[in-house]
Amino acid sequence: MKDRLNQIKGREPHRPFAPICLVDEAPAIFAPGTPDPYMLFDHDVRAEWVSRIPAVTRLDGIARLQTVCQGDDPFLAAVLAEYHWLSGVPALCNTSANLNGRGFFPNVESAMAWGEVDRIWGEGVLYQRVHD
Repeated sequence: MKDRLNQIKGREPHRPFAPICLVDEAPAIFAPGTPDPYMLFDHDVRAEWVSRIPAVTRLDGIARLQTVCQGDDPFLAAVLAEYHWLSGVPALCNTSANLNGRGFFPNVESAMAWGEVDRIWGEGVLYQRVHD
C-alpha cells in the first residue's frame, strides 16, 4: 500500500502516511491512543499491530494518528466501522489528495483527469473510471 501511494503521489519512499481510526478503537492499536482529531501527536504503534498496518507505521514504530468520533463525522465513522467489520483492521490509511509539492485537487473532475487512480469519492458520490 505504501509503495503504491508513494508512486501515485510522486513521494520519496521514507515519507510516512497517517492512520485514521475511530476514537474508541485507538487505544487497542496505539499508545497512548488518546483522542487526536487534528493529528497533533505521535503515537506508538502497539507491537502486535506493526505488521498489520505497515503503510502507516514509521520505521521507528510511531504513527501520526487521526481519530474520528461518531458525533463529529458520522459518515467517516461508518466507513471506518464497516472497514473494521470487513477486514478486522480498525484503521485506514489517511492521505491528502494532492501531488507532491502542489495544492489539493479543486474538484472531482481535476482529480479524475489526473489519471492515477480509478476511484474518487467526492461530493457524496463514488466515481469510477471507465477504461476503454
